[in-house]
Parts: sequence; structure tokens; C-alpha cells
Amino acid sequence: MNIEFPGQTNPAPDGGVYFRALVDGKSMGCHVTLEALEDHFGTSTQRSPVEAFDLGRDRIYEAAIRLIQAGAPAPVLIRYRDIR
Repeated sequence: MNIEFPGQTNPAPDGGVYFRALVDGKSMGCHVTLEALEDHFGTSTQRSPVEAFDLGRDRIYEAAIRLIQAGAPAPVLIRYRDIR
């Protein structure tokens, strides 16, 4: 399974961040929750959720890969417990 991330992120209405994965060339939506960003990367008045995402990008992508490989349905939802 080939998984790539094109790199574009968008704020989600719930405060999390949306991003896309390409899984064997097919687009799959992913969403990391605000709670996960707060718990792991410290969102605050000084750091937006997108800035927190950028800070934790590698760990978020690793969590997305694990979930995709485990067969998570689209959109892949990444919660605080999914990030190591």
C-alpha cells in the first residue's frame, strides 16, 4: 500500500484540521481533532490548530498511516489516543 500526503491542510469547523492522503493514487480525507492537537501540540491563543498541525505533522501522518493500513473508513478520524 502506497500512502502519500500532498501537504495541503484546511481548518475544520470543529477546530481540528482536514488534510488529504493519497492511498494507491486515490484521494482519502483525513481529520485530526482539536483535542488531539491541543493534547499533543499545544494549541492556544498563540498557536492556531493549523500551526499545531505543522508542528506535529510527522506524528500525525504516522497515525494516519497506521489507521489507513488497519482499514479505517474514510474520512480517517485521528484522535488524541491515535498519536504517539
